[in-house]
Parts: sequence; C-alpha cells; structure tokens
Amino acid sequence: MARCEGVRAQMTGPVSVGQLTYFGHRDAGATDVLGRMRTTLLVLALSMFTTTSALADDSASAPAGHERLGYQLESGVASTYVFRGRPQYADRKDASSQSTAALTLKHAGPGELSVNMWNATALTTAHAQPGTATEIDLTASYAYTFADKVATSAGYIAYLYPNHLAAQHVDGAHELFGTAALPNAIVTPSVGVYGEVARLRGAYTTAGLSHVFAVRTLTFTPTASLGMAAYDGNPAHLNDVSAMLTSQWNFAEPAYVNLRVAYSYMGGRAADVPGQNGSLSGRSAPWVMLAFGIAR
Repeated sequence: MARCEGVRAQMTGPVSVGQLTYFGHRDAGATDVLGRMRTTLLVLALSMFTTTSALADDSASAPAGHERLGYQLESGVASTYVFRGRPQYADRKDASSQSTAALTLKHAGPGELSVNMWNATALTTAHAQPGTATEIDLTASYAYTFADKVATSAGYIAYLYPNHLAAQHVDGAHELFGTAALPNAIVTPSVGVYGEVARLRGAYTTAGLSHVFAVRTLTFTPTASLGMAAYDGNPAHLNDVSAMLTSQWNFAEPAYVNLRVAYSYMGGRAADVPGQNGSLSGRSAPWVMLAFGIAR
C-alpha cells in the first residue's frame, strides 16, 4: 500500500538529478496554483484521516476477510532519497524524511480502490536542492486479481514539487501505470509500466523478483529489479539495476517498524549520471531507511 508501487519504497520517478529534468516553464499563475494545491492537499489529508478514524472501528469489528477499509500511515527517515535507482538530491549524503498516508476501499466491485499521498522532504541543505527539496505524490489505483493468481493494478500518479525551480512546473510529471505479479510460494515475479504523458513523454518499465520470509512477527523481503527507460530526447536505455532487503517487525498490531537497505546501479550514459561520473562508485546509489507505521 505504500508509495512505491509495492516498493516505490524507492526503487521505482521520472524526475532524476542529472538524468531527466522537468520540461516547460514556470506557469504565469504558479503562485495561485501552488496556493490552491496546498489547500487541496490539506483537505485531502484531513479527509483521509477523518475517514480512517470513522471507519477503523467498523473495519476492526468486521469478520476476517470482510473489512471494508484498509489504511496505512507511515513516517521514516532515509539516508537519502533514491527513486528508480537515481539520487534525487544534490548530494547523496542529504538525508530525507518520507511519509505515507493511504486508504484502500476493499470489495470495491471485484477489486480494491486505493488513494495514496506520499511525501519526501530534504532534511539537510534544502536550499541547495534542484527543485526537489519537497516532493508530494498523489496516487489513485485499482487492484484486481485474475483467477486468484495474477495480481494486477492500474492507476495514475501526479508528482508535485512545491519548491520547483523557475524553469520547472509545480506538477513535474503525470504517470499512468499498470502492474502485474504472480505470487507463489517460491518467488514472485512482477512487471510494471509507467507512462509519463505530460512532461517527459515516455515510459519507465520494470521487472522484478521478490519473496517474503515470515518468522512469527518478523518478515524479511528481498527484492531485485531491473528498470528500462525511454523519454523524449533520451532514447531507450538501462535505467537501473536495484536490490533491496526490507525487514519488518509487527510488534503490536497494527503497528510496525520497518528497516530497508537498498543498492542501485545506474545505467545509461555517463553524462546522465549525477556528477557525470561513469565509474562504479559514481553509478552506485546505496541508501537505508528506518520507518514506523500502522497498517491494516
């Protein structure tokens, strides 16, 4: 349910420092747009929390498997912000605060309808970031499982940057996406396509493998993925090869603590790598994150 399409826990954005930049110019009414956007976000956040409070008791009292509402609230600190293998801050040592608020309406027809708000905020040298000091992502998606075997989802993501640079848009990207996974007892293969339709005009495609190891209240989920990208002015190329280990302790239902350790290798031209350093160290993007949350 987290902003990461399973794992945009940060392995999966269209905007990358040194790789892909925003297109277009600052809107003449950017100040008004930003004000309206902040108001909309505040209303959305309050609505999500109010709905969660109102329906949580009803969901908790429902028979197992028949809960009406699923939710997740999470906040954590990461060593830096890496998205689809690409560092998003000016310095890879800049720490990031990251939070998720999500609601899922279960039994919405044959599937589940979800809305998600995710935020990343630079904790160090925010003034030096290339328009990415604050990022807010809004996602709406619908999930459906075919024949009780193939888990699919489709939806829309808006990437918003309140502190965008003068030549950039507040709404840095708009994506339509679709994913599919085949959960099983051995390993779960998955694929995803994220098409950017307004700014970058292209797509990011990913394929991955994962497995969940459960030991009482602990879960360990290793994940490996490969991402390809092709955008206007940037031909198809290997974007990243990424691996992550997620360790979670569900210490008091529905509360949990989560530790993520990840590494990404950045593909593509050396000129597109942050710092234009094509060496192994220049193409490497490791990060770690500790988060606390509640989810049902």
